Amino acid sequence: MLYMFKFIVPNSDNKVNIVTSMMPEDGDISYKHTKNLKYISITCKVLMKSAASIIELNEKVGTIEGVISL
Repeated sequence: MLYMFKFIVPNSDNKVNIVTSMMPEDGDISYKHTKNLKYISITCKVLMKSAASIIELNEKVGTIEGVISL
């Protein structure tokens, strides 16, 4: 099932790289930043095997302080 993950990440403490490294390798990742560069939006479109794998990834990324999952 094709799924789009979207996260708002503070642009500090290497958090963007940490979240990006958690995304599946075959995902199509894009970035957008706020005007003042304080936050970066990470969008990843990827084919996922199951709903459980989607929930697992969201929970894993959700453990990073300051990250907002949409």
